[in-house]
Amino acid sequence: MLRIALLTPVLVALVLLADAPSQTALATPTTTFIVNTTEDTDDFTCDAMHCSFREAIDAANSNVGAETIAFSIPGSDADCDGSGVCTIAIVDLGLSIAGDGMTTIDGYTQPGATANTNAFGQPINAAIKIALDGSAAPSAHGLSIFSAGNVVRGLSVYGFTGSGIRVIADAAQNNQIEGNFLGVDPSGASGPVGLVGISLTALTGDATGATGNTVGGAAPSQRNLISANQIGLSIVFSQNNTVEGNYIGTDTSGAGALPNTLQGVRFSNLALGNTITGNIIAFNNSFGVEVDGASAVNNTITGNSIHSNGSFGIVLFSGGNADLAPPVVTAAGSASGTACANCKVEVFSDDAGQGRIFEGSTDANGSGDWSFAGAVSGPNVTATATDASGNTSRFSEPFPLSGGGTPTPTPSPTAGPTSTPTPTTTLPPSETPTITPTPSPTPTPTAAPGQQVTWGDSNCSQQVDPVDSLFVLRGDAGLLTNTGDCPEMGENIQILLASPHVWGDVDCKDGMTPVDSLKILRYDAGLSVTQADGCPTMGIEVTVVE
Repeated sequence: MLRIALLTPVLVALVLLADAPSQTALATPTTTFIVNTTEDTDDFTCDAMHCSFREAIDAANSNVGAETIAFSIPGSDADCDGSGVCTIAIVDLGLSIAGDGMTTIDGYTQPGATANTNAFGQPINAAIKIALDGSAAPSAHGLSIFSAGNVVRGLSVYGFTGSGIRVIADAAQNNQIEGNFLGVDPSGASGPVGLVGISLTALTGDATGATGNTVGGAAPSQRNLISANQIGLSIVFSQNNTVEGNYIGTDTSGAGALPNTLQGVRFSNLALGNTITGNIIAFNNSFGVEVDGASAVNNTITGNSIHSNGSFGIVLFSGGNADLAPPVVTAAGSASGTACANCKVEVFSDDAGQGRIFEGSTDANGSGDWSFAGAVSGPNVTATATDASGNTSRFSEPFPLSGGGTPTPTPSPTAGPTSTPTPTTTLPPSETPTITPTPSPTPTPTAAPGQQVTWGDSNCSQQVDPVDSLFVLRGDAGLLTNTGDCPEMGENIQILLASPHVWGDVDCKDGMTPVDSLKILRYDAGLSVTQADGCPTMGIEVTVVE
């Protein structure tokens, strides 16, 4: 009897197929699971009575074929607010999309939610109504994708101690992460800060890691906001992924700051052949884009607006992107200069030394000479080079355009063709700050008594970064350090109304030494820094002594 019961549906299906017209193709149905509660529970059933997000994902993982996870959480739910935002506080282990893939998670199905319609360079007008809050989660990662062909859209994801969204494993191919707020709550403000907004990575023993995935896209509805994390986006042990059309380090306007506290984008360890194109990458406290390590090569950074980052717009460390040399700009107006032979040269305008406005591109000839006939707005002109293997250099030194104006604060660049950060002790030669090498054994403080400065921030840039370590090393060598409105290196400062310490002596031990510079580098990389008893935590404000 059991065998008959199992075979009966099959026989019915065969009869239906026999009656169907032979020339008509039958579409593969998509199963839909509808989330109707903010509870993070799982009784292994997703139905109209009760279906949590976790239960819907489990059901999708068990389903064969394509499925959609939609949302219809009633406004009366205890974790939905008056604006219709429903927050799912993850209190169990992180969520995983596995199975045979082909799952679409669509937060824009929640009543009141709408995708962005504004063009690139204009404010994001998306209305996101589903939030994943990881601040109480016991697991490091929010949503992990282990399979292929999935789409995640219309979610606000923040507060996870690892990655908000993690695309991981060789099988994680051709996934689309679009139209989300990563690190930002649905109102567009910073939520509880997590480590990484989105990471593309690999499992131990994988051959290629996450491959062929897209973060963002060319359409307005695909734009992600990736801000207010420690690292915006990390790509490690992964290949041939595309990051396109996103705002990274900005607020929803694309023109205001909502920085990632470290890098906007970071490549490391076997990040190969990835493309960063047509994004705004701005206001991040450290580097805009970092490529770290000799195995992180062939990564193309093209057609972006990269500006106002706390350190360098693009930086190559330890052989990243083959340490491709940047172009040299020798003339502006009709910009020209030299670069690697036969390399593609992209030309930018910026009010500093990064690349706020992408002006266009040209090709260097076999001798490395290049010229760009298009107009540039200045006031400074910079350039990057990309070789035939796809390696992109850092920005050139800025070349001033006589009479140039300030670039528009709302750029519209044209789109072109993760991991734990590690400390680095050497900056690329052309990116070492220019500091007057005049000895100054008795420096004079320039800060007013009572002025507050950030502990470890030797150049008063309101952040602690590798440049500060260079100031400490110079102070230790007895050389002048141009600290602007900060007290000169070696002066006493008052720490939290307690005993004075020497400015630059960040470990509060016997004056400034190279150890202090290493501590600053570790702090900037997000690693732990042990301070002596009575010494302030790195990065807090301290007060200048009279």
